[in-house]
Amino acid sequence: MRIIVVQRFLPHYRYNFYENVAKQANVSLLYSCKLGEVSKRKWQYKTFGISINIKVGHLKDKLVISPFVIFDLYRIKPSIVVLEDISGLPNSLMAMIYCKITRTPYLIWGLGNIPSKKRSILRKLLNPCIEYLYKNSSGFLGYSRHACNIYSAIGKPTYWVPNATLNRPSTATVEKTLDLISQKYDVQNYKALRILFIGRLLHQKKVDLLIYAISTLKIRVKFCLDIIGDGPCAKELQEQVNQLEIQDKVTFHGAIYDEATKNKIIGSCHISVIPGLGGLAVQESMANGLPVLCGSTDGTEKDHIINGVNGYLVSEPITVEIIQKMISKFCDLSLYEKEAVSRAALSCVSTNYNSETMANAFVASCLATKGQH
Repeated sequence: MRIIVVQRFLPHYRYNFYENVAKQANVSLLYSCKLGEVSKRKWQYKTFGISINIKVGHLKDKLVISPFVIFDLYRIKPSIVVLEDISGLPNSLMAMIYCKITRTPYLIWGLGNIPSKKRSILRKLLNPCIEYLYKNSSGFLGYSRHACNIYSAIGKPTYWVPNATLNRPSTATVEKTLDLISQKYDVQNYKALRILFIGRLLHQKKVDLLIYAISTLKIRVKFCLDIIGDGPCAKELQEQVNQLEIQDKVTFHGAIYDEATKNKIIGSCHISVIPGLGGLAVQESMANGLPVLCGSTDGTEKDHIINGVNGYLVSEPITVEIIQKMISKFCDLSLYEKEAVSRAALSCVSTNYNSETMANAFVASCLATKGQH
């Protein structure tokens, strides 16, 4: 079985996933742009693409059009095609044409975005194209159970491919992380609460709310905020910190691509706060033994976080006051309770959510779809 995945980007955080899929199936990722440093592998199939920056509402994105997608697919001759959902619409529509001509089954892979009348004018104009793309598909792959619930309402076969970026850690790695957790919460070592934000610095991440919360936070221990990531809002957020005169409490580390360096910083923190869109930051934090405090992100957080057991979920819209309340709630736990929550966070990701389990679910879904076609 030859699987082709058509996406705009090859992001560095999907490398482990495709490596594991390639061990089980003949897979190729047809993409136009790379995000981050990624080693060259046989499963990579780069095609020409035109990238255009667009803005829909408050969200900025890249529209990538790869005009030779159909010709590439004719050259590769896949058994099944997996298409990016709405964000990759131009290329997905072209790939759909190939699939209809050749009667090749295709699946839509995404977070559960479906046509809605409550969207922008552009979205309303695109809805007929999206509906046609969905109608002719063989089914859907959801990154989360939440996404699967949305897709299943369309009436097509739907498969859960649990979102993950990291390989399953070795026993030695898990034991080392558990030792670090124990050291952090030793009464001799716990002198201050280190709060983490990790992710792209974008408006929809709401990092400004976290910074405002830090500026007036009142808890019984010293505290600081570590911010890992870069993006369009970096300068604006640094100016905010300066205006609030909390430079001594906030450290901007920028984007860190070296895993050892990044994990050292994450592992030295105690909690991870995600005020806006999060996604993969949830898993990356929990993999280092950090409980995550967040609201509704992209739906994957509901698969990972058990409220009060390995993190904290907030159903209402995130505000400065809610962030402070969540941090205070964690701070008021005993050191024993803090350690227990941290250990539960690590256990969840190391056992259930890793690139191997994601690859297994992906290949099984493709085999099931091919078998039904």
